[in-house]
Amino acid sequence: MHPMLKTLVVLLLVGGAGAAGIYYYSNQTTEAAYHKKLEDLSQRWTARLGSVQGITDQQRYNEEMSTQLKWYFSQLQDIYNHFPKQRDPDRAWKQIQKELDSGRIPAEKKAEYKEFFDYAKKVFGVLQSGDYAANPSGSSQSMHMDIYSMKPVSYQGVPRIRIDFILWGAPHRIQSHKNQVGTTISKVVVPVTFNKMFFQFLDDKGKVYGEMSGSGGEPTIKIEDPKRWIAEFPPGALLGTWWVDLFPEKAAKVVWEIGMSGRTDAGNPLDASYRWTLDIPDNWKSGSWKEGAQQETRDQDYINHPDGQTTAAAKK
Repeated sequence: MHPMLKTLVVLLLVGGAGAAGIYYYSNQTTEAAYHKKLEDLSQRWTARLGSVQGITDQQRYNEEMSTQLKWYFSQLQDIYNHFPKQRDPDRAWKQIQKELDSGRIPAEKKAEYKEFFDYAKKVFGVLQSGDYAANPSGSSQSMHMDIYSMKPVSYQGVPRIRIDFILWGAPHRIQSHKNQVGTTISKVVVPVTFNKMFFQFLDDKGKVYGEMSGSGGEPTIKIEDPKRWIAEFPPGALLGTWWVDLFPEKAAKVVWEIGMSGRTDAGNPLDASYRWTLDIPDNWKSGSWKEGAQQETRDQDYINHPDGQTTAAAKK
């Protein structure tokens, strides 16, 4: 090779490597700046969320929460405008796909992780839509429980009532450990356990018609850290779903109680409870009940997963 041509090739290779390094550094810097903006927004949201968590009036709470969510997503849009290339709601799933392809995540985990990702993404869309409203909702121990959807569905081939909720303001803690190769693994946990799910049914004269309780009350699906799946998700949320049996056909109202227990950082008890009396729509009812009946509604074995999620597997 001619000496001048050889020198030119070397310079081109060096220049190309330098350009690649600059591109990589620029991308890393932009990504870090984007996440710093998200972190700042998260801190401001958490401060604003505290002003609505204690509101007990249903209408006022929904008005205030709607205002806060509109503010949050307008601020998020501003961040997107500054970092358009970072806007990718499927970012977490793409990373999981890479880890599945490399074998760092077992292939049998794919369906489970996809379920959690899709769930978090769907709720994120509900919050972003401007149509989010809780009914019922309640405040206890600085935590606000929002039931934002309650409707009859078919679950595993059986008629059920699906109840979707968000618990705002539950304590979130970070636990870290090193894996076998020395990498530090961190996950967010919520030190709160659902320990009560109770329904008391009243007829049109206010007489107790029957009762139904859940075995412990843990949701069938629970996502303690939705930001694990959608980085832009408003912080301080715990997502979950129950599927419960249809209510008695002759019941007019239901008294519904939910209980939770946990510990504060100082080790003190953290017990929260919620109680509502609701009218029962006809499509939530079944004629299979007998007056005075007591029933336990739970036909799944619950599985706790290391990422702070819970799902259910049908009993064999």
